[in-house]
Amino acid sequence: MPRRLGLLHCQQRPSKLYASPVGKLLERLMQRNLTSTQHHYNEDPNKQNNSEDNSAHALGQSHDQATSTANHNGGTTGEDTRADAASEKDGACYCLTLENRLARCPLFSPTSNGGSRSKLVYLSSADGFDTHSGCFGLSSMDWSNGRPVTSSHRTLLSRVWDPNKDNPKDSPTVLGMKFPGLFLNQLPTYCFLSPEYILVTTQWGSALKVVRISLKTGDVIPIQHSLFSSSDDMQSDCILCVHGEQGALGMTSSPHKTPIVWHVSTSRLVQNEKSIVIEPNIVKSISAPIAASKFSPIQEKTELKFNSHIRFLSEKDLPRAKGLRDGIPLQTILLLPDNSSDNCKRPPLIVVPHGGPHGVSPTTFLPSYAYLCGYGGYAVALVNYRGSSGFGQAFIECLPGHIGSLDVKDIVTVTRDLKKSGLIDPNRVGICGGSHGGFLTAHCTGQYPDLFQAAAMRNPVTNLPSMSTATDIPDWVFVEALGKYDWMTYRPPLSQEEIAAFWSKSPIRYVGNVKTPTLVALGLQDLRVPPSQGLEWYHSLRSSRTRTKLLMYEDNDHAIGGTSAEADVWVNIKRWFDEHL
Repeated sequence: MPRRLGLLHCQQRPSKLYASPVGKLLERLMQRNLTSTQHHYNEDPNKQNNSEDNSAHALGQSHDQATSTANHNGGTTGEDTRADAASEKDGACYCLTLENRLARCPLFSPTSNGGSRSKLVYLSSADGFDTHSGCFGLSSMDWSNGRPVTSSHRTLLSRVWDPNKDNPKDSPTVLGMKFPGLFLNQLPTYCFLSPEYILVTTQWGSALKVVRISLKTGDVIPIQHSLFSSSDDMQSDCILCVHGEQGALGMTSSPHKTPIVWHVSTSRLVQNEKSIVIEPNIVKSISAPIAASKFSPIQEKTELKFNSHIRFLSEKDLPRAKGLRDGIPLQTILLLPDNSSDNCKRPPLIVVPHGGPHGVSPTTFLPSYAYLCGYGGYAVALVNYRGSSGFGQAFIECLPGHIGSLDVKDIVTVTRDLKKSGLIDPNRVGICGGSHGGFLTAHCTGQYPDLFQAAAMRNPVTNLPSMSTATDIPDWVFVEALGKYDWMTYRPPLSQEEIAAFWSKSPIRYVGNVKTPTLVALGLQDLRVPPSQGLEWYHSLRSSRTRTKLLMYEDNDHAIGGTSAEADVWVNIKRWFDEHL
């Protein structure tokens, strides 16, 4: 089983960009292709042999021919022949990003006015990070006549540590927070509005926002509009495609509003303004049903009978986090069913901690949670606890070494705040999470056995010592539990102190306290979190006579995202909460 994933899923892998001339290689490949084509259509064996000889001559003389020629010209040595052969090769590759620990997603900008000069643009981080995701900067380098102009290297955007203190005072805000830095998996292949501007989607707190970045100044401007009557900050936007002449195609949704696809012209997006408010043309309104699966058939008309808003908890209401400055509140997206027909009855609550832990629950339309709220009648709280991405790098860095404590306290604080809010029934509260969200579900029901009346977990992490030798991302265990990892070599925990530290942060430490009815769902092909983790929790609950149920999906991996499996798991999660809440 592979021990390391590539850059696609693990952004922290040390990475650099290299350049190499390939002109001579392309010439040889083209000649070889032409020769192969001639062979294919040449039916005369003699002509075919002649063609092969010509091909050999075109690609370089044989050793015997070269030696004969050398002797005829006065005894030139074999070393001279090898030197001649080497001259037919391209030059060596060389590193472009020595100053960065992380460099990825290189793209060439369009050339200006049909010239030969463009820019190489890429995501970068000088210091990097050890967590699986983090805040990137943006760098550029001029490229002229097929070669880099290394002296032109610029860092357009640096990593943002604290959004409200690392940005100018007049910077735009989203959800009360200034630009948190770039949080995205990769640069889109088509993101250039012009040689001067790119358009990308990035996390900005709990929202996804489309931003325009200047390749001259590095200025970042969020693209704003009011397609929904609710707050512009609450909705999430995503760029789908960018064309320098045809404009940009994007999509907007919110937790209680299905996606709208829109188009805006390039001319509106490239104007030199400090704020950009667009009036896009609606291309398509996607009326998705309230269903347990994103694969459910599209319906022409669907009324979503619930609403959503964001609740904030300031730092004074939260436990202190080492290394985290004040001023970044914790954000929770709250979905509330429409109980206008029964105003006296408050809904039960399902608390949802996301996975990662360095991910985020966004303000987008999510079919599974729309299903629990709009169809099931549950209030759903999507908690972006400290350690979530999209809030600056400090928000991420405060969690490694403190999992099972800081993140658990945040979940418990939000739950207790909602129980006192008067919005939900405080006596009917459940918790549901997958991966690290399952880790938190197990921790919360073990450390606070009376707080939740039902629980559901998908592919949960439960035992870090055994996880460290079975997962294909062992670095995750070391970084999140100890705060560090040796990237030069893989090794299992070697000391009693390391194993003890892993154990101290594992939910299995508290499994004897659990009395919450718990549903466990496992993808049996999962390499991230081996099914043995969930099986250990399930059998431990059974041995203590705690109500539990096990669902296993043979052909599914970490996401449990197969067409039938996704629908089945969410239908069963709803039925579990129906039974116990």
